[in-house]
Amino acid sequence: MSNRWITYIYDKFTPVHLFFKFMGVKIASLSEGKATLELLITDNLLNTYGTCHGGALSALADMVMGIALRTLKVKVVTVELSMNYLQPVQLGQVLMATSSVIHQGRRTIVAETELHCQDNLVAKGKGTFFLWLGLIATKNSRAKKNLQLMTKPGSVTARINIYVISVHKLALFVGPS
Repeated sequence: MSNRWITYIYDKFTPVHLFFKFMGVKIASLSEGKATLELLITDNLLNTYGTCHGGALSALADMVMGIALRTLKVKVVTVELSMNYLQPVQLGQVLMATSSVIHQGRRTIVAETELHCQDNLVAKGKGTFFLWLGLIATKNSRAKKNLQLMTKPGSVTARINIYVISVHKLALFVGPS
């Protein structure tokens, strides 16, 4: 992975991404197919019990897996995320979330994550991500033909992205490269 791509990811997600800013997430390290994010637990991330909210932990897991996948120069959307919460995380503690790719197929990628606090494993997660094929550039004419077929209205790709739009209220574009 080139330094230019690493710089692009840092610039894209650290200073300008609003959800990263809201959560207080910082990129600690990046390498091909791997990422580590850091999160200081503040009072706006606490649940009614005074510990870090599970939704904040799952959001961090989703972020770190998504960033790890971006190091592969692909764009993805989350289609499934599962979490196991093992220990509570307290106000003022720092979480380190690491992620790596465990399977890359033609249309989906599976990644896993571990969240640690002071060297203790506090949560584990796994996610399945749909490759947003409309944005993968290729010079292979067969691949381009398949891409055009897959991104026609009514195709599986179009239906999945329409579902994502309705669930997440995101305006995703599906079209040929």
